[in-house]
Amino acid sequence: GLCIGGTGSANALEDYEEGTFTPTLRGNNNNSSPQISGTGKYTKIGRAVYVTISFQNKNQTYLPSGEYIQIHGLPFTVAGQTQVAPHGMNYKIGFSTNYQYYWYIPTNGTKMWGYYNVNGAAYQAWGTDQWKTAGNIYHENSFTYMTS
Repeated sequence: GLCIGGTGSANALEDYEEGTFTPTLRGNNNNSSPQISGTGKYTKIGRAVYVTISFQNKNQTYLPSGEYIQIHGLPFTVAGQTQVAPHGMNYKIGFSTNYQYYWYIPTNGTKMWGYYNVNGAAYQAWGTDQWKTAGNIYHENSFTYMTS
């Protein structure tokens, strides 16, 4: 294992892994056609998974209309309770400064649902139509979640 702060076995980090994965951006009912694939990297230390995802210059017309935005393909199943990730950096994606955007990551899954918080009202699903603006879209995000 990886040793931190000494050579004794008590300092060994036994569960450490790095790798890549392919996240996909899509609607909740229909897959995008063709599929919108991004790039992903992860570092897993114990149960904690640190993830970076990137969708660079992707054709937004491939997203279905009238659905909710999702990102599929996290490298490990989410465990414990439902978790959230920040909205990330978005370019050429419609949003309102009146809302707080975030990603909802249900337990026992490997996908993220886009949502936003409306002041004084219920949470709303982040629609694919908000991602269908002029030109190609960009989405960058990094966050940590817990696996089993």
